[in-house]
Amino acid sequence: MSQQSLTATLLIQQYPALISQNQLAKIFGQHVQTIRRLARAGLLPFQNVSISGLEKKYKLEDVIRYLENPPITTVKRRGRPVGSKNSITKQPLLRKRSGLMNMVHGSDPTQ
Repeated sequence: MSQQSLTATLLIQQYPALISQNQLAKIFGQHVQTIRRLARAGLLPFQNVSISGLEKKYKLEDVIRYLENPPITTVKRRGRPVGSKNSITKQPLLRKRSGLMNMVHGSDPTQ
């Protein structure tokens, strides 16, 4: 048995089987309002278990599984697509230095 699965098994046995939205917010470091908004939109990666009133609960087992294997997030590239009119690749890499910068670096533009 791997260390992670053993830890998960011990946590499941030690703590209650259900976890509230407040506890979920503490685990993820988010506001409770954010967790509630995600739950309402159905964007949480685990299912709501309890149907009792406003207090929604989730299986601790699902939360631990999610924390052990989080989804791979992709970062959107910035800027315009390559080949577009103003793409980064078509812009000149070096810009002309100002007269002040030329003097600092040893070439005087007045000569």
